[in-house]
Amino acid sequence: MGTALRRFGVLAGGDDYPGLNAVIRAAVLRGAQDHEAEFVGFVDGWRGVLDAQTIELDWRAVRGIAGAAGTVLGAAPRFEGAGPVDVDVVETGVRASNLDGLLMIGGAETIGMADRLREDGIPVVVVPASVENCLPCAESALGFDTVVGIAVEAMARLRAIGEAQQQCTIAEVIGRDAGWIALHAGLAAGADVVLVPEWPQTSEQIRKRMVLSGRRGHLLVVAESFGLAAEGGVERGAGPRLRHIIESHTGAEPLVSGLAAVQRGASPSPADRVLAARLGYGAADALLGNCHGTMVTMSADELQVIPLSEHQSKRTVSRDHYRRFEALLG
Repeated sequence: MGTALRRFGVLAGGDDYPGLNAVIRAAVLRGAQDHEAEFVGFVDGWRGVLDAQTIELDWRAVRGIAGAAGTVLGAAPRFEGAGPVDVDVVETGVRASNLDGLLMIGGAETIGMADRLREDGIPVVVVPASVENCLPCAESALGFDTVVGIAVEAMARLRAIGEAQQQCTIAEVIGRDAGWIALHAGLAAGADVVLVPEWPQTSEQIRKRMVLSGRRGHLLVVAESFGLAAEGGVERGAGPRLRHIIESHTGAEPLVSGLAAVQRGASPSPADRVLAARLGYGAADALLGNCHGTMVTMSADELQVIPLSEHQSKRTVSRDHYRRFEALLG
């Protein structure tokens, strides 16, 4: 790679999520308009690296996308074959694109890949992003405000149906690695029961919580990888099983609504658009200022640039935290 930073790549690893477009827009505007840098984006995430597929990103290409849902670059969490993304393939693709630096946006896998690329001498800056709010390096996760808000709006409608028809309703939300979305949305929506992947529960524990609520129509919020505790161990992804548990308890089939796709495909909230803009601006500055091998995050409402080596394991819901939230439900 050249020493003069002029041409940069943008790679969005993993799923799409609210706010991704706004990060790209801010980075491009900061770099292109203020420093005459050029940007290209890898199409469909990791697949674009594999196939050497890029698009030019200038101010015209990013105009008006800050509030758009999805991503202008497309998304592909994995290569065509299943399994982890191969760092050697990514490195080869990046070097073949003749870039002076790479902006990567994504979660734990993307951060890990960026750290490997850094070790191999590729100038890289990361904007950590996970709507599940499970990255310790990100005080406020990009997209979290949006997906919680979307879930709360949907739950209000489910609650109204449940109360009117005296029917239990179940809202299944994003939560493969952590239960923060379920907790925050459940509390805000006045849910009777919130079930998170960190803390499996038995069917009897769920029934007791429903009895304590005393509602005409119960509202249960469940993260998509919640585990149902049983004699044989923990059954993950047990959302569908809840239907049978509730039906046996109430004598009526519950209304189940899966919200994950609706959450991911939402237009970012105003708060997430502002957060994304600040992160994108900071990431461009880090690239242009040779602050490579770093992550750009927010702490105490200030941009922070921290080494990739400081990335830690995922932040999950502790037992004490869950109990404090649980006491406020219903």
